[in-house]
Amino acid sequence: MPIIPRRTPRRIPAALGLALLAAGCSLPGDWSYAGLSYDLRSNSFSGLPETTAAQMPTSGSAVFTGEYRHLSRTNPFGKGSASLGVDFAAGTVQLSLTGSVNGTASGTISGSGFSGSSGFDFAGKFYGSTAGVAAGLFSGIGPSDSFGQFITRR
Repeated sequence: MPIIPRRTPRRIPAALGLALLAAGCSLPGDWSYAGLSYDLRSNSFSGLPETTAAQMPTSGSAVFTGEYRHLSRTNPFGKGSASLGVDFAAGTVQLSLTGSVNGTASGTISGSGFSGSSGFDFAGKFYGSTAGVAAGLFSGIGPSDSFGQFITRR
């Protein structure tokens, strides 16, 4: 099931996609990390089951670290490090990105998902029976046509 932030990240603009293909490049976006794979064409993650609301921790905190991929007209192959601070007891998250784009945003947990728009827009879900992996999409950071995906693990 696709994860869609409040402001839907844009697909690769047609002109950019055609220019990349004409230059002999494949379209960026398909990648995997920590047992999850992201497919740009379907805008979805696969490889691990989504954590159910009943499986979500209700106490404690954790820091998830991983990677992100970022696409925009000015930087079609951006990437970097992602960190997701999670306070399960308070129901809050903080996503930090460092690399081709940099920023921090805060949000809240709802069920087995999370979202936020303080700093930039992002939304995601927890994966695995112990919520050991978190992944999602972000937009509204860097160039105006930018969007990306992140995958992190405890």
